[in-house]
Amino acid sequence: MAIVGDFNHQELKDKVSHIFGQLKKTALAAPIFEKASLLEKSIEIKKEMDVNQAYLIIGLSGPDYNHPDHSVAGVLIEILGH
Repeated sequence: MAIVGDFNHQELKDKVSHIFGQLKKTALAAPIFEKASLLEKSIEIKKEMDVNQAYLIIGLSGPDYNHPDHSVAGVLIEILGH
């Protein structure tokens, strides 16, 4: 949660505690995905997942290790959630 603006810290803390204070903390384990095999030609992969969770899976070929875009791709990976 991010709250931005001119506000009284204690008053806002009390309001947030009143609204969200009853929520129970739950631990979520990160899903483990198998490493994708190299594609020789186009293939279709089907995977069933829990529809009550949100997933974003992106697969792409990255630049070579000594390519100028290698460090940029690393930053993009960190931004998208590593």
